[in-house]
Amino acid sequence: MIKAAAVGLGKWGRVLVDAVQGKSDKIHVVAGLTQTSSDDAKAFAQGHDFPLASSYDELLQRDDIDAVILATPHSIHAEQVQQAAAAGKHVFCEKPFTLDKASAEQSLRACRDADVVLAVAHNRRFYPAYQDLQELVRSGALGEILHIEGNHSGFGGFHRKKGNWRTIPEENPLGGMPSKGLHAIDAMVGLAGPIKRVNAISSRKVLPDGDDTTAMLLQFGEGTSGYLGSMDATAFMWRLSVFGSKGWAELRNHHRLVRRSVDDGNGDGDKSGEDGETVKNYDPADTPLLELEAFADAINGIAPYPMTDEEIIATPALWEAAITSVEQGTAVDV
Repeated sequence: MIKAAAVGLGKWGRVLVDAVQGKSDKIHVVAGLTQTSSDDAKAFAQGHDFPLASSYDELLQRDDIDAVILATPHSIHAEQVQQAAAAGKHVFCEKPFTLDKASAEQSLRACRDADVVLAVAHNRRFYPAYQDLQELVRSGALGEILHIEGNHSGFGGFHRKKGNWRTIPEENPLGGMPSKGLHAIDAMVGLAGPIKRVNAISSRKVLPDGDDTTAMLLQFGEGTSGYLGSMDATAFMWRLSVFGSKGWAELRNHHRLVRRSVDDGNGDGDKSGEDGETVKNYDPADTPLLELEAFADAINGIAPYPMTDEEIIATPALWEAAITSVEQGTAVDV
């Protein structure tokens, strides 16, 4: 059983604790740390049977802690990851891993040099529908991959209180990208590899603080093109489409995979209402549990965490380039 410290007990930090505490036989939270130490945070920790530490250093010095689970503001990830690695602690870090390519490379190198596991929490990789989409791409079932489109949007911007760290531009540039769009970016990277060039625009139309609408044109290393849209002030949307020379496949929300091949024609003769599409529905998956148990498996040498070093670096590198693209109003190499 991996003994972990949960660092950051905001909304998502609590989701991660809830996913494993008393449910997993692979990983257990034995301590926590929160910036505010509010009565609410203390009650949460007490209810999950672990104490709150007074500092990050205190956690890192404890011999009975194997790993840290970081659900903290983006700007301090790099420092926290490197401190944990220096202390010999394995690291599970929420996305975005870091804010730029250089700090991502430094943090990754620190973990590799210390021989500790680094897992970045892109939980969409653990949905069975996404894993089947990956297999369609890797097996060649869709032919030569021509283009990928994604959209991850929602209404979270309407509910953020003024002063919350997620409303600070330095922590949360490009609107919904950090909380939503980067999930789609990583999913694209997992299908077509790192992005080599980006042209991004970002604007604010309805939210009082921060951008609410961001779009990107993308070019992947093998010449595949892409598009991503992410809005923080609309109804929920998760869609990821891959177009190949033999057909296309699309994730609609997290639990439905739709396919159509070139041989299916244009659907004019299909009276079923599906227009020639093949639809597969999936049972819901507890992805926070799956990713944390994959982290534990990697620590125990059972299986590597399903992200390559190149993929870990790819999303921070893209995000840094996209910010530059918005500022300069032009396409930028990643």
